[in-house]
Parts: sequence; structure tokens; C-alpha cells
Amino acid sequence: MEKENYIELTKKIINCIFNNQDINVIIPYLSKSIKAMGLYTENILTYQDILEHIQQYKDNDFSFNIEDITSTIVYENDVVSIIEGSFYLNMQSYHTKTKYFYTLIFKNHKVEVLHTSIASIQKNLEPAPYVLASCSFKLDNDFTIVDINDNLLNLLHYYNKEEFLKDCQHHWSNCIHKKDFKEVKETLTKNMSTSPTHQLEYRIRKNDGSYLWIYDQGQYVFNNEKYLTVQCFITDISAIKDRELNSIVEKEKYEMVLKDNAISILEYHIQEDKMIIDILDESKKRVYDHYLEYVDSDRTTVFKEDRHKIVDLFTQKIKGPVTYREFYRNSKNYCVKTLESTVIYNSNDEPEIFLATASDITENWHKQNMLKQKIQ
Repeated sequence: MEKENYIELTKKIINCIFNNQDINVIIPYLSKSIKAMGLYTENILTYQDILEHIQQYKDNDFSFNIEDITSTIVYENDVVSIIEGSFYLNMQSYHTKTKYFYTLIFKNHKVEVLHTSIASIQKNLEPAPYVLASCSFKLDNDFTIVDINDNLLNLLHYYNKEEFLKDCQHHWSNCIHKKDFKEVKETLTKNMSTSPTHQLEYRIRKNDGSYLWIYDQGQYVFNNEKYLTVQCFITDISAIKDRELNSIVEKEKYEMVLKDNAISILEYHIQEDKMIIDILDESKKRVYDHYLEYVDSDRTTVFKEDRHKIVDLFTQKIKGPVTYREFYRNSKNYCVKTLESTVIYNSNDEPEIFLATASDITENWHKQNMLKQKIQ
């Protein structure tokens, strides 16, 4: 295809999606394996998702008007063409006019990737055009980097390309979390013989040493030197993964509730040294800041000789369950409890939250002690 045709085709597709919402017109131009990302979509949209979105807009009679579409071909070979540009979306019903940026990737004349983003509003500054973060690398043992774009540098908080390449030693493998690299390499190597494209989720390292989750969708390309490269287009999905982590925490909480004799559920936030006790009962909920300092002091009701057990459990020096004795408030009477815990890890594979159950075993404990005394 000629460049002019791709640009005209891009404008036609953008109009079909955001303006007249004519599904029958747009279907011939969409790949069945298309992946789309944009505002107000928490997940990656598939072919069917896109059609359903367009139908929903059409059914709701939203009044859109597209203005000032710009399109530029930023990469092209015999099979692939990448188009970037912007447009203004005029929502007549809400009297708003918003600037959007987009990236379209055509493969064999069909859209494989569609990404849209709203312009960030900055005073006295023109917003820079949004494009996907990208990286291309050789499919060798270390994923030797061929090229990256500025958006990847921004995503990972590097000032320039030289700083990034020096830090990762020109190898994309050094950016990938060690626990994810094997799966990434196996998937790319396997897909090379079965599919021209790939979709992956894995973690990459930022400049400060922390990690973010990305959705990597890309393809295999033979460059001018005739060696195989992998072209990746990268989207930050850390927010989605954070929601998944929260779901895991909630699931663990309710599984703990179902355990026999669980009298309290505790949630200990490691970095903040904060303990929340009876997290599922608002009337009983208690929050302790500087918890480990508190539990190791005379302010606590825990027996002095048992305090170190709780501290050691939540600093991961020992594994549970642990048994400890605790006075009732303003009383010389005491109870005996056992703590069982589960560790929840964040995207950096660092322990973030301890979920624990405190079970009252006072009655059984006294029975066992009486039995021991009789035996002695």
C-alpha cells in the first residue's frame, strides 16, 4: 500500500470508531487478533470487546464529532505499518472538546494494535504526542537491545538513552524480573515458529530498582541486516495488578474467617509497621501504629517472656504458628492464643502484608497443662 492510503485508511477507521460507530464499515479492517487499550478500559480489549463497545456507544446515541485528525507513518515495511497521530473529540452532549493521541499498528492491511490516550493538561506547555513505549531487541540469549523510544525512558524514569543502556548493559534481559525471564524467553522462542505476534505480561525494572507490570504485545521482524528482532509495544498494567493483589488479600481474609476457632483476623502492613486487628468487624477494629515497638513494650498486655515470639513472626525470623499468653485488660486473668500467618507479596516479590488469625486455645492449653501435671 502507498503511504497516502494508509493515512487515509487510518482517518477512516478513527472516524468509524469515534464518530459514526458503523460496525459494518470497520469490521473488514480489524484483525481477529487485535488488541486495544485506551481510556476507561481497565483490561486489554479483544476483537469482540471492541465491537461491543462500538455497539454500546451507538445504542446510547452519543453525539461525537471528530476534528483535526493528524496522521504520521513512523515505521513501515512490506508487512507492518505504524501510524501515530492525534485528533479532537467533540462531545456535543457534554459541550466538551478533548485532544486524543493514538497509535495504530497495521499488519497485512488490518489493524493489530490500537492505543488511545487523552492529552495531559499542563499550564503553558504543549502536551507531547503520546505513543506506546517500545523496545526492539535481538532474539539472542540476552535480548541485545537494538532500539528503544523516549516513552520507554519516561516510563522507567531514565533521563536519556545512554543512561538506560549503560544501566542494563544493552540487554533487555537485565530489565526483566529474574522470576519472569525464563517464561518470557520460552514464550518468545516458542511463538517464533507458530505465530508472528506475541502477548506477554511480566515485570520490568525501573531506574529506582522497583518493578512495574507491563503488557507486552509485539511481533517478529527481520531488520536490514537480516537478523531476527522482536519489536515490543509496552503498556503499564501495574494498576490492574495492584487490584489483583487486593483481591488476593480479600480472598485470604475470608478463607481465614472460615477456619475453626478464629477469634480475630489481623492485617500487618510491614513497611508502615501498622497492625489492624479484627479487620472484618468495624465495632471491634483496632489500629496500632509502630506495632512492633508497642508489642515489645510494657504497654502491651502480652506476657513479657512471649513478646519476642510475635516480633520474630512479623519480622520473618521464625515461621508460625506461635503460641503466646495475654492478660485481659485491667485484669490478672489471661488467655492463651495461637497466631497463624500468611505473607502477601507485592510486584517486587517483597513481603508487603501479613494476614494472620489469632485463635483462643486457653481451654485446651489448661487441659494439657493439667494432664502434664498429673503425669508428673
